[in-house]
Amino acid sequence: MQKGKQSEAKAYISTLNKGQKAYFTTKNIYASSIDLLGVGIPLSTENYTYAVSINSSSNISDNYAIATATPSNQTLRAYTSMVQTIQVPSTMDVSQMDVICEMDSPGTALVLPQNTATNPTCPAGAQPLSQ
Repeated sequence: MQKGKQSEAKAYISTLNKGQKAYFTTKNIYASSIDLLGVGIPLSTENYTYAVSINSSSNISDNYAIATATPSNQTLRAYTSMVQTIQVPSTMDVSQMDVICEMDSPGTALVLPQNTATNPTCPAGAQPLSQ
């Protein structure tokens, strides 16, 4: 039953990432709230509480959005993600990269992804999910 509950978090985090990419494409900034994304995700369910936060900067690679799914009980895994803008050096084009991270075990404290110059990465204690 836990896998079904965790599937909710994975799907919602993926939807938040897609919403952030679309929002950035039109507004040139990431959305600072779930409501601004207009993706129909509730702030909380029986199983998880969802949130987003952003970092805005004049440095392209320092612009990112983080989404979190914090479980309501210690038997579920936590999830987090990052969507980050990247400037391709050879063309100077701006692209967006993302990662969804699953904490290694249930009850583990949420650890946020890290932004790098080339792509966001999952920290120690979390594994990237294939998308």
